[in-house]
Amino acid sequence: MATGHEVTSLAGHPSSELGVRSVVGDIRARDVMQQALFGAEAVIAAVGPRGNHPAEVVALEQGMRNLVMVATQLGVKRLVVLSGAAVDVIGDRKPVLGRLASAVVRGAGKHVVGAKQREFAVVSASELAWTALRPPLVSDGPARGYRLDLQLRPGARVTREDVARALVDQLVDRTFLSSARHSSYLSDADDQSARMAFQCHRSSAPDGECESARPARGNRWAWRSGKTDSN
Repeated sequence: MATGHEVTSLAGHPSSELGVRSVVGDIRARDVMQQALFGAEAVIAAVGPRGNHPAEVVALEQGMRNLVMVATQLGVKRLVVLSGAAVDVIGDRKPVLGRLASAVVRGAGKHVVGAKQREFAVVSASELAWTALRPPLVSDGPARGYRLDLQLRPGARVTREDVARALVDQLVDRTFLSSARHSSYLSDADDQSARMAFQCHRSSAPDGECESARPARGNRWAWRSGKTDSN
């Protein structure tokens, strides 16, 4: 809201944030999703399974299919998804430590990762202008600045506040649109291997230029709709 967006939230409980239009329900319910996305031009989907159970894999896939279908029908222009570094994408070149970390996460949370992998499959097959952000190690603490990259860097990390900022920034950024099927990693801008705030491949940006990911204040067209499973 600080950047001028009007906000609608969809969750299993009412939002306590002032100025937020709150919709309560399950992301698998079509009528609930239609209510949440009506009038929206952009969606942030920060959805996660409620446990490491096989049923959660199916539930998250169903919820994301419902979101994509309703968003498409209502003409939503933009979808930004919070994914994870353990999710595999065609063309990935993870460093050795990154592959080991993904293997550990998959072993400990097989169905959690499986659910997010199914989610990514649904999103990447859609016709929406989507971007999936895959943060690696996430920590508490204030924002420190972040970068987006197409490949995971050794030792990459990011704060929760920077993850939230990156998700909102992507509502208007066109660097990593789905036309190139790019999925971006998040890492701390203070990392010695990542001094620049942003990086993009010029072939993926319009007219060969990298655009700023900071939205202009007062931009009223984009709605943010956070998604969680109903309790």
